Amino acid sequence: MSLTSKSRRGRPSGRPWANLKVRPYVAVLMLLSGCGGPVGDERVLVADAERALKTLLETNHVSGQLVWQKVIMPGPGQINVRSLVAGPRNGPPIILLHGAKGGNGIWVKTVGPLARTYRVYAPDLPGFGLSDKIVFGETPFLPAMSEFLAAYLDAIKVKRATVVGHSMGGLLALTFAQHHPERVSRLVLAAPLGFGPISGAFAMKALSVPGVASLAQATVLKSSLASERDWCAAHLPHASADDVRDFADYYYRTSLVPGAAEPMSALSRQYFTWGGFKTPLTEQGLAAIKAPTAVIWGLADDRVQSNQGQRARAMLPHARLIYLEHARHLLPLDHPEEFVKVLQAFLTGKLPAPPASLL
Repeated sequence: MSLTSKSRRGRPSGRPWANLKVRPYVAVLMLLSGCGGPVGDERVLVADAERALKTLLETNHVSGQLVWQKVIMPGPGQINVRSLVAGPRNGPPIILLHGAKGGNGIWVKTVGPLARTYRVYAPDLPGFGLSDKIVFGETPFLPAMSEFLAAYLDAIKVKRATVVGHSMGGLLALTFAQHHPERVSRLVLAAPLGFGPISGAFAMKALSVPGVASLAQATVLKSSLASERDWCAAHLPHASADDVRDFADYYYRTSLVPGAAEPMSALSRQYFTWGGFKTPLTEQGLAAIKAPTAVIWGLADDRVQSNQGQRARAMLPHARLIYLEHARHLLPLDHPEEFVKVLQAFLTGKLPAPPASLL
């Protein structure tokens, strides 16, 4: 896989971020403190998304801090990244990478237990959540995100870390481990994309049609919060009514932030076909990953079939496969206690010996 993108003169730039445009949102949040900034509906939408995330943190008793990190990238320059940071400053670092829906809110039930021992960083990836919005154009999405992650580690002064990724974040974690193996001490993949079919691929591909992504976001704007609650209730069947309410509010508010549809559009253009998912993973690339790896999958996954875990284990030479019997695709939220139990067992070298991998 090439990490190059076309420069404005049509020559390879060697920098996957060279042609990206950044839309900063830090000014919007600063306005809430009376520091000035844009006005109108955009300000309200961003403030609502910030409030929804803080509600999740409060109701789940997460003692971490929401901070801004300035990440410097070739091409776009400074990117303002909204991160949830928790745990002792001298603790072993762990990076949590969210999937394509929402942002770092998916980790609110994971951060607390990990932060007792580890220094936990859960960023909103560029284009997602409350971080700066990105216009990807034809810039290769995963290579660009991989280079961002390297720059993010530089910004937080971390040389090497455990990288945990869910869904799209799992695919990004794999990409990063291939491009920057020296920076990954351990790898945890929670229902990662890239090993087979994905439910709803046709609808995802539709987002690549010009104007459809913006139309989809406008449709969400006009839809009701009740619709998002119905979605959360269906995909988080083991969650409490309060959790369904709070996560629905979070997902709904983050989807309304201007520019939130662009990353999904870029993903659909580059990796989805009308018949499925065009994986960027190769046997050779995966075989080169040397980091100890845990692959965690819910047997009731309604988005990415759990039998893909067997393929992941076969293609990753240092991988352990652990199934959560009743968990669905959003397993850090659907079965948080089991997920954290497996994650901590892997991090401390206490996973049961194979084949005792069904919990």
